[in-house]
Amino acid sequence: MSQKTLFARLRRQAEQRKAAAESTALTETKIDLTELDLTDAQRLVEELQIYQVELEIQNEELRETQVELETARDRFAELYHTAPIGYLTLSRSGTILEANETCADMLLMRRSRLMKRPFSFFIERSDLEKYAEYMRSLFTNPAVRGARKAVEIRVKLGDGTVRFMSLTGNVENSTRFDSLVCRLVVLDIDERKQMERSQELLQTAVEAGADGIAISDLRERGFPWLYVNSQMMRLIGKSAEMDNNDTSSLINQNWQSLYDDMFGEDVLLRLEDGIATGARFEMTVCVPQSDVQSNWFDMLLYPLEDSFGRIAYCVHVLRDVSERVHAEEAMRRSHHLDTVSELVGGFTSEFDELLTKASSQTSVALMLAGESDPSKSYLSETIKVIDEAANLVRQLQAYTGSAGGDVARWNLNQLVTDTIALAKHSIPPSVTLSVHSSEEPLLIEAKRGQIQQIILNLLLNACEAIDAVGEVTIEVGMWQKGDDTLWMHRPSLPDRVAYLLVRNNGATIDHPLQTLFDPFFTTKEAGRGFGLAATLGAVRANNGAIGARSDLAHTTFTVLLPLASEE
Repeated sequence: MSQKTLFARLRRQAEQRKAAAESTALTETKIDLTELDLTDAQRLVEELQIYQVELEIQNEELRETQVELETARDRFAELYHTAPIGYLTLSRSGTILEANETCADMLLMRRSRLMKRPFSFFIERSDLEKYAEYMRSLFTNPAVRGARKAVEIRVKLGDGTVRFMSLTGNVENSTRFDSLVCRLVVLDIDERKQMERSQELLQTAVEAGADGIAISDLRERGFPWLYVNSQMMRLIGKSAEMDNNDTSSLINQNWQSLYDDMFGEDVLLRLEDGIATGARFEMTVCVPQSDVQSNWFDMLLYPLEDSFGRIAYCVHVLRDVSERVHAEEAMRRSHHLDTVSELVGGFTSEFDELLTKASSQTSVALMLAGESDPSKSYLSETIKVIDEAANLVRQLQAYTGSAGGDVARWNLNQLVTDTIALAKHSIPPSVTLSVHSSEEPLLIEAKRGQIQQIILNLLLNACEAIDAVGEVTIEVGMWQKGDDTLWMHRPSLPDRVAYLLVRNNGATIDHPLQTLFDPFFTTKEAGRGFGLAATLGAVRANNGAIGARSDLAHTTFTVLLPLASEE
């Protein structure tokens, strides 16, 4: 409004008030200027001039005040519309009464189109009930009247996309709208929610993984723990101390508190050096579980930097690699056995021919010797030695898989019965033999002699393991996966597999189970160490698997053989 217009409006208002005062006979008493002398008239003029100056000063102050108010109003409008957060004013029914430009930009709508529109129009359908409850609590609950209350809700933008936003509002009386209104502060928190979701998924993945993961703080003395997942606790054997996978008891403790019951002093010193260097560090650790079994772990240390680029944290990754180590060991042994098989297979046939010739020549010499010939007894003993050597050659052939015989279809139950009948005179009276056959016939395609060799070797080995009174159990049935057998040889097997189990309650094996199948390894004083090696060879020749396990009560050998096809 211009100054000229303002003065014109004030003059009109003054004239209107004067006319109203005269009409109501409330005007001041008129001054009769004829009664005034020149001095009084001059004094009155001076008073009027002073009063005019005062009015001009007041008018100037009013003009300055008006300019300041207009400037403040413009500044407030600028701040209101350009603020980095959105502002909304809603009526009791949820209609938008006011909105700043920032809020309009956030909703991807022109500000003019927001006015008089219900804000529920922008709420995602699945969150409408949540939004209605929030507004109802603001307007109907006197306890929150004037206080701020926040809610996180999904808002549908003008282009149809949906984003998470935070609404913080309070209810107050508005003189402008002459009613209760809701003042809302609107913040876009979609990126924060996405980050929280990513962190949640990452933590879930870390918790569900097979690796133990922990983070220590290198900025503090003792490198205390900042995070330990539940798998780490299980790997180090402290899962019993956890309450519902809660690992918070380790937080802020010295880093060694996690490993003190698992690793020795030498391993802890190497880990401490690896952590202190602040570089990537790897090591493989063997943790003995018993005299015959050990677990193997890969320990990896990764440095992490803080926001200033300084190494501040260390990530510990513990991975159980026992299966890998055992598989590598089995592969090395298999390669060793393959090499031995090639060497043995090269001379067994020639040695068998030599033994056959020696047996023939000795038999002829024995026939030509007279009854009183003193060499006759020596020749008889020579034939026995040749027979033992021939038996050893047959075991070598069984080990290399070159034993004679044709592949045919046999019932494993019947083979076990026939073999036990042949070996019944070799079973000591102090040993009780218990046989559990399958109710259904288990047909396998194999060499009969090799399968009987397997059954016989395992049976006699079990009987010899019993010093006094004991029991040997033989089971035959359909194989069901899942046990703690340590497999010496296990190729890819079909779905339908038969098993042969030989168990004894003799002495516990105090040697690594892998060494039992090595050629020439024996724990017996008079043994040659070739029974289980020959058994392994026969199993491999028939595409089967063999494994062992031993505890304080029993030692068990298990053989798996593929069943013949139903065609």
